[in-house]
Amino acid sequence: MADAIAQGINEADPNVSVKIFNIARSDKNDVLTHVFRSKGALVGSSTMNNVMMPKIAGMLEELTGLRFCNKKAAAFGSYGWNSGAVDRVQTRLMDAGFETSLSLKAKWRPDTNSLDECREYGREIARKWALVPLAV
Repeated sequence: MADAIAQGINEADPNVSVKIFNIARSDKNDVLTHVFRSKGALVGSSTMNNVMMPKIAGMLEELTGLRFCNKKAAAFGSYGWNSGAVDRVQTRLMDAGFETSLSLKAKWRPDTNSLDECREYGREIARKWALVPLAV
């Protein structure tokens, strides 16, 4: 999902630099540094037992304590029976002081149609968060 969203952002605005992190493999200090330097952040998690993945929860806890201002954020993720993780990620982003945009949810493993929705979501985010209006 993250790759498809990033592709959509770059389709809408090729000048935007998008960095994707796998939180399970990335140094948390690198992630925090990039969040500080960015204009916005998209946080994704699949749902496990109606909650977000533990590594994402830990990172969001770190972000919440930092109380961001004038930064945009949104949540995305996949789910099976219940989409609790995406809603919880979105709430934690608001708790951290981010200005949030509409989240994106995909049921089960994203298929071709879901990935098309992800690309469109990326294009929409790029237009909403643009510093100058982008062509539609």
